[in-house]
Amino acid sequence: MQKIITLATLLLLPFTFSLTSFTVQAASEDECAIWLCLPTGFGQGCSGAKKAFHKRNIRHQPPLPRFDECSVDSNSDNNTLTQKHASTMTSKHGYVAVIAEQRTCSWWKNKGSDHSNECGKWDITPSYLIKDTTCRRYGSNSDRWESPKGCTRTLQYAETYMDGIKYGETFYW
Repeated sequence: MQKIITLATLLLLPFTFSLTSFTVQAASEDECAIWLCLPTGFGQGCSGAKKAFHKRNIRHQPPLPRFDECSVDSNSDNNTLTQKHASTMTSKHGYVAVIAEQRTCSWWKNKGSDHSNECGKWDITPSYLIKDTTCRRYGSNSDRWESPKGCTRTLQYAETYMDGIKYGETFYW
């Protein structure tokens, strides 16, 4: 008789938990904290979120979980916001090409009677980033060129948006 009760308890246990738990959420608490910590650059109190962010990156997952995996079900009694007033949270991530500082000639002058030219004025273009582009290198070491010109490396980036408006700073890694 005791075996039958134990077996019945084991069979009913998952059903009992499903009645008392909240909506199933796939993301962990640390993964959900990425939504709060990423726009601020993973400052103080965000070590768990930063660790979860790096784990997701290593596992080739998107840098942030879907926001609905972190939010309370709108039909829940605990949720005081209605769908009508709730904000829409989204994210965007991709690659960014890093272009190094470049020195370019803006004015050429005639050097002399042999009609050769030399630069009369050099301009410095500061380094910059090109989103949604990667560095591509072509050719061998002696005859190598890159696209886009001056590209030194490729990084990844992530941004968060609230109701379509960028929320916080872009995070690069």
